[in-house]
Amino acid sequence: MTPLRLVIDTDPGTDDAIALALAASLCKMDICAIVSSYGNVQGDTAFRNACDLAALLHIDAAMLHGSNAPFCGAFTATDYHGGNGLCGVVLPPAELPSQPEDVYKALYDIIAENAPVTYVTFAPLTNLAAMLRRFPDVGAYIAQVVTMGGGYNVFNMPHGTEYNFYMDGLAVREVLAAGLPLTLAPLDLTHSIALSEAELEDIVGHTLAGLETVPQTPYALLGRILFGNLAAARAHGEEGAIIHDACTLLYLHNPAACTTEVKRTIADNFGALSEDPKGAPLQVITAMDKTYAAACFREAFRALSQQNL
Repeated sequence: MTPLRLVIDTDPGTDDAIALALAASLCKMDICAIVSSYGNVQGDTAFRNACDLAALLHIDAAMLHGSNAPFCGAFTATDYHGGNGLCGVVLPPAELPSQPEDVYKALYDIIAENAPVTYVTFAPLTNLAAMLRRFPDVGAYIAQVVTMGGGYNVFNMPHGTEYNFYMDGLAVREVLAAGLPLTLAPLDLTHSIALSEAELEDIVGHTLAGLETVPQTPYALLGRILFGNLAAARAHGEEGAIIHDACTLLYLHNPAACTTEVKRTIADNFGALSEDPKGAPLQVITAMDKTYAAACFREAFRALSQQNL
């Protein structure tokens, strides 16, 4: 993988947790900052989860507490990933780092100092939109944005949209209008590489019951989170585990394993996407080699089992 300077914007979330484990396996030394967001959980819980996961995975990066709510309206977290966002899996608590008085100024400085960065979002786009409002020149320091969000024909929220984008439709519109090079991993893609229970057992090397006999290592904890994702997906009518957020990192690691298509795209006030000749030219990941994806997950868990992350 070509070295990248990554800023990861996340709201952990079981799929966020697995994406961070993948990042620790594929590109840990490239991560210069992790910024939390409300989304799967409330903002403070997201920050706690992000810090705990970074410590568990030995990711040495600036940890910033980002947005607690969308630009407009109140926020109520989904129960999809359980009350703590990790389907009840409790991580060893990390020491929470002190925060700057102006988080967005601190994030701007990190981006500028590490330019050009790749800004990867697993969460609502509020943090990125807020950065663009405060510091319109930040785009000069961002080589690309890779985002998990939206859907063209597959949706999981009202008004034909996806959870991250539905949380802050105004932020989506502002990010699309900013003209940043943006690659999108939509629900159309992420649902196409859902993982069965047998595939999870192959990736982890244990059944869920088998993990209960393993000491509470990072490997066992992340394995339980992965199986928790499957249980949550099934409870919501899906057949397999859907690790939405990891698709961004899988794409960055090997774009050749993916098929992309430029789609000129607009968003409405709910964050719903549609193609329009006058829309922003997004590079949309339309397909991914599932064998490649599973191999990357397998390698991440192999490294976890050997404490090599």
